[in-house]
Amino acid sequence: MLQTNREYKIEYACCRQVSSRPEFRQRIVVIKAVRDLFLEPLTPQEFLRRPFIRRGRWLLKSKEHTGHWKQFYLESTKDHWRDCPLRLGWFEPNTNSKPVMRIENPFSNTNRDREILRKLLLKMPHENAGLVLRVFCDGLKIF
Repeated sequence: MLQTNREYKIEYACCRQVSSRPEFRQRIVVIKAVRDLFLEPLTPQEFLRRPFIRRGRWLLKSKEHTGHWKQFYLESTKDHWRDCPLRLGWFEPNTNSKPVMRIENPFSNTNRDREILRKLLLKMPHENAGLVLRVFCDGLKIF
């Protein structure tokens, strides 16, 4: 796993939409923070801001050698490129824990699945019986 406050030379996808073919550009970045989407899942609002972006388990916040901040998923780099399905689950609020209950159907990196997930999030309650709805990635591979 990448360590914070270390410089890395990565090849990062230029376009991260789920429907796009990957083209990579080399960047030099210093990783400043790592977010594990299994332990710190996305809120429905965070997902809905950009529903068609390719996501993974590890969200990295970094600073380029040019001084610009970049936020990207490790799985959108050339060395770690793979499809990571997203899932819905009910979590206890304000905790970094596993979901109390998973909604079992995973959502693939396709426009169709992301549109289904987007519509579900717009219709479903985001809180229920003291639990909160979250979008997460457990990092399992699809074979």
